[in-house]
Amino acid sequence: MMWIYLTVWILIIFVSIPSITAIICGSVDLIKIKVGLSNKRRRKLDIAGIILAVSPVIVIGTFFIPAISYLISKIPG
Repeated sequence: MMWIYLTVWILIIFVSIPSITAIICGSVDLIKIKVGLSNKRRRKLDIAGIILAVSPVIVIGTFFIPAISYLISKIPG
């Protein structure tokens, strides 16, 4: 049972947090490109980085959907 908790924390710390950071940094850089403060050639790499960062978040989210829906169904009322 303890390995499940360890796996969850590893997924959250080493996958989700860097992915969310990459999404935020890529979005900020795209805003800078739109304003004209950054190099326009990096735009494709920023978009690719955001897409690659979103995929682990989606995978982890779909992994926890059954557990979350089970917990929601147990709420009284």
